[in-house]
Amino acid sequence: MVKDVVNYREENNYTRNDLMQTLINMKNEKGTIVFVPVTGIHYDAEYWPDPTKFDPERFSQDNDKLNLGAFMAFGGGPKSCMGKSAVSYSRLANRKIFPGERMAWMIMKIAVISVLRRYRISVTDKFKTPA
Repeated sequence: MVKDVVNYREENNYTRNDLMQTLINMKNEKGTIVFVPVTGIHYDAEYWPDPTKFDPERFSQDNDKLNLGAFMAFGGGPKSCMGKSAVSYSRLANRKIFPGERMAWMIMKIAVISVLRRYRISVTDKFKTPA
């Protein structure tokens, strides 16, 4: 659920200095600043079927169509979340672990749990989702 909220409400875009001369079939001078519109990627139906729909199952492990390369909540490259600079490798998970990113997810989950423990949440017919 938290990942779909972040995917849906991502407001961060990031920039980076282009270290390569060719990027996505475009020639750039070395040092060119490249702006990546993360929000546009998170709303792209090519990567996210029905991107404006809140779908907590979107990030389910059973979803074989999930493209994690298009999920850029913490950016990418050398100017991404500062926690990504401290990378360790987990043999158990067979993937890189980014401590700062892990901590951010943990804080978001704790926030959701805190709200759920403190308040009763229910669905109402009075609220209409804007189209």
